[in-house]
Amino acid sequence: MRMLVLVAITSLIDAAPALAQSTSTAGPLPVTGSVPSLCRAGSVSGGNAVFGLGVLINTSTGFLLNNLTAPAKIVAGSFCNSQSTLTITATPITATSATGTPSSGFANAVNFTATATGWTPTPAQTSTGAANTVTLEPQ
Repeated sequence: MRMLVLVAITSLIDAAPALAQSTSTAGPLPVTGSVPSLCRAGSVSGGNAVFGLGVLINTSTGFLLNNLTAPAKIVAGSFCNSQSTLTITATPITATSATGTPSSGFANAVNFTATATGWTPTPAQTSTGAANTVTLEPQ
């Protein structure tokens, strides 16, 4: 008799997990978590942040070329997972060894426009001939 009771109790204990597993819950279940704010600036294409312009003047006249373009630089792997601000600044290209006032038709500085694209829907531009800082706030 004792043997039968012990077997019956063991069978009920073994069946208990199966009963618990057969119940289910339907509907939304709350899940909470957090992600810290994070911004990373990636690496600049071409190995550095120097914009090589090459020869800036017409070697026959000495005047500044009017078709200068800087090669595009890509900062790959940059991202922010929260609201962020990116500031770009441009300064005129200036002569490093010029002294005194330049001759008529010449200058010691070249103004230009810098453009940043890909961070916001509208490209940001700043010119060295005006206020030279622009702030981008992605939407």
